[in-house]
Amino acid sequence: MRAIGIWMSVLERAFELLIGVIEDGSYHLLQALEAAGNPYRYVIEAMRNELRVCVKQGEEKQHVE
Repeated sequence: MRAIGIWMSVLERAFELLIGVIEDGSYHLLQALEAAGNPYRYVIEAMRNELRVCVKQGEEKQHVE
């Protein structure tokens, strides 16, 4: 059972990293969409906001443990 706990920890960290990369990487996309007046900017902005919340919740969880 300990191995499962270790793998879950590794997967959780990898997923948090993935979310962080997507959130950070979408910054330039959002800037380009805003400059073009593209209505999809609201979708990307909402996605970035949601991902940012996930990253912050992951950071808070790490500090509590």
